[in-house]
Amino acid sequence: MKKLITIGLATLRVSFSGKNIESASFYADKYHGRTAADGSKFSQTKMTAASNQHPLGTKIRVTNTVNNKSVDVKVTDRPHKKYSHRVHLSKSAFMAIAPLSQAIAKVRVEKL
Repeated sequence: MKKLITIGLATLRVSFSGKNIESASFYADKYHGRTAADGSKFSQTKMTAASNQHPLGTKIRVTNTVNNKSVDVKVTDRPHKKYSHRVHLSKSAFMAIAPLSQAIAKVRVEKL
């Protein structure tokens, strides 16, 4: 029971602050040109993201917690359920905050 209470308090603290600490990755090239959840055509060059935490069409700011670089993106898709805890960025958006060689970045996400 103590663990549940601690987890519940941590969740409340994050949601009241309006900012979430999450991990971010980028789409594989095989998804370039496919249809996103909002009906648009996915492009690795656009500033877009997939997120389960925000409605489609929402603009969010994704900030790398290590180097403080940020990028503003539009949520156009939903991640695969296996990776639903992550924000997935187009390659262009990910490269704005971290090198592709990093593959996964610890980020703060906030709704604009």
